[in-house]
Amino acid sequence: MPMKKILIPLLVLAISACNYDDKDLVKAVDLGAVPKIVLSSSDGGEVEIPYYANLSGTISLLDEAPWAELSATRFSSDGTLKIKVQANNGMRRYTRVLFSASSVSRKDTVILRQDGFVDTLKVAATSVIVYNNMGDTEIPAEVSLKPSSVKATVRYLDAEGGSWVKACSVLEDVIKIRTDDNMSPDNVRSAVLTLSWTNGWAQKMHRDINLTQATSAASGNLVGKPATFELIRSLATEDPSVINDNYFLEGYIVSDNASKNVTENTQRTSTSIDYTVTDRSAIFESIDGKYGFLLETVSEQDNVFEPYSKITLLLSGAQIRKLPKPDRYVISNIRSSMVASSSVVGEAAIPSKVLYIANLKDSDIYTRVTIKDCEFPVRKGGLTPLNEGYTSIYKTDRVTKFASLIRDIEGNSMYVYTNTSCPYRRDGRRIGDGRGSVSGIVVSESYESFQDVGRLQLRHQKWEDIDFADSFDDNFSALICEWRYLRQGNADRSWSATAGKGTMTHTYTSSYNTTYNTLCYPVYDQSYLGPVFSGCTNENGFGVILEDGSDYASAYTGSVEKGQLLANSGWPMAWMKEMWVNSSGDFYAWELHFSTEGISSDVLSLQISTLNASQEGKSPVNWKVMWAENNGKDATWQEIATYSVPDIVLWSITQPWQSAGYKPINITLPTQMLGKENVYIRLTPADRKGNTTLGYCDTDFVNGTAGSTSKANNAINYVAIRYNK
Repeated sequence: MPMKKILIPLLVLAISACNYDDKDLVKAVDLGAVPKIVLSSSDGGEVEIPYYANLSGTISLLDEAPWAELSATRFSSDGTLKIKVQANNGMRRYTRVLFSASSVSRKDTVILRQDGFVDTLKVAATSVIVYNNMGDTEIPAEVSLKPSSVKATVRYLDAEGGSWVKACSVLEDVIKIRTDDNMSPDNVRSAVLTLSWTNGWAQKMHRDINLTQATSAASGNLVGKPATFELIRSLATEDPSVINDNYFLEGYIVSDNASKNVTENTQRTSTSIDYTVTDRSAIFESIDGKYGFLLETVSEQDNVFEPYSKITLLLSGAQIRKLPKPDRYVISNIRSSMVASSSVVGEAAIPSKVLYIANLKDSDIYTRVTIKDCEFPVRKGGLTPLNEGYTSIYKTDRVTKFASLIRDIEGNSMYVYTNTSCPYRRDGRRIGDGRGSVSGIVVSESYESFQDVGRLQLRHQKWEDIDFADSFDDNFSALICEWRYLRQGNADRSWSATAGKGTMTHTYTSSYNTTYNTLCYPVYDQSYLGPVFSGCTNENGFGVILEDGSDYASAYTGSVEKGQLLANSGWPMAWMKEMWVNSSGDFYAWELHFSTEGISSDVLSLQISTLNASQEGKSPVNWKVMWAENNGKDATWQEIATYSVPDIVLWSITQPWQSAGYKPINITLPTQMLGKENVYIRLTPADRKGNTTLGYCDTDFVNGTAGSTSKANNAINYVAIRYNK
């Protein structure tokens, strides 16, 4: 592929006042290197720097670098400079390569960086309490710098001012800080010690250490009044109140800000999201793991909390408030100077709370919990199978989070939240189909798109929190029947399960799709695993691993832009049906037929993933699940459960109740359905409430009336009946 010509004009064109010809034009001078920074590995070797030039000049190194040998020292036209780089067994290093055309005073510089040992200055604690009459304060450290290269500066934060930090020594394994004693019996003092240096690539680096000096030795070397999480909770009201007492709390930071999934970002308008909310948040858990607070810092820079660290937090001046139903507690107005001590203790030091979903309590909110013996029952897609056209990936801010579903061995289910800013949410990795666990922060957040999301949800903090066996064979559940994609229909226009034995059909039989010989139609599906970007094509598949080990639709080479597989892809993974109400006002239904003969279990369940797919019609919102032993006119249909279906998003007027992806749902089925030769389940509208035409709803998403036209569509991209082995 030819290099793109980059023209850098050095002289402007001289134009006469009235007319000109070619001799009046001064030729533009071209000189410049294509890359501005070139990186060599520590192993050395040869690097190349393509450059453009239409005149002569010289090439030289601006810095002494005997480890870099130039292949040429002059140029006269376009070319490629080769540099032989020796292996580097030391620190990172760099030099600058100068291209110079002295005749026109034109220069261009390229930085050559070589990798090596990273020059580090790591400290075991980023916030330290300084005590009086106890000599130097020592902080364990890992230092690979020359002590003389580190500069120490101090910024004092206490009201009295002064310069009580007298000296700082940087050694290989410790930072020593010498201070004057604090003589005040009442007031602590605080400062920020900044250690700065220039690394081997000439980059400015720094490390901040927060210092809090206790009150005088005579008064007990105190940093405040010790408080418990129970005490601070008792101070909270629904209106924020300032904590005036000099309390301090000890506990663990159990969130990881790198996940961008600590808490919910605020959807300020339908096209604007405040992504700084989670950047300014941390989860603070009590030493015994019983309670937790959501911490909100004043700025992103004040969020100095490291994951799995033990901290002492000063609370004077902070604000406490209680969010009701269920009660959860937020401490805001936190500044970095309020962190009196902080040291990383590791995840193993955090109290272990390994629970089933039913064991979760309101008091677990804002604590770290592991949900054990669970599965992702919708066996396709990833953490956020949604239309990325509504996210920041496509430079839009219409969706701030998505909810996926987990189900445990006891048959209970809950939603797991993932912010659209989470960096690993759609990076191509597949969630395993087998048994496993999910760890994260317990929260209680509404999600208007899905409406009913339960009382508690979970927020993972890293990809490793989602730990499932790869194969469905390694699971506590087994399938009776499952539909993950649309296959060719049978003679009666039903279509067979893609795993297990069973058929699905529709009770409205007046029209059908001739391509697939079914009573439904293929529609778009958002199950592509990613990564997602404009113009992307299938690379990592859709998370559908078949029983023979093959990856369904892996041969599909078309576009999966915005994370979607289109209906006309030739690999349909979702289907829809119109006409849900007849002229008499009776409802149609999706109908499943299967057998449970010979099966006994204490847990039987149904999973569906569904969405109202029409942006133009009045689709039903409220649905119910019914079952019977036959589907004839004399059938006795028994209602099992109800559920709601979200409306699909509408670009021009995106509303909070609309969803950019399918809603996964778990429904517990009665065990009296087991041991039957024939079982029928119907998914049917519960009433005629629906979205209004084109999604224009005044107050909520159920103020319309479900219609009987072909525009009233309901779509499904997953159905399964499973039982515990």
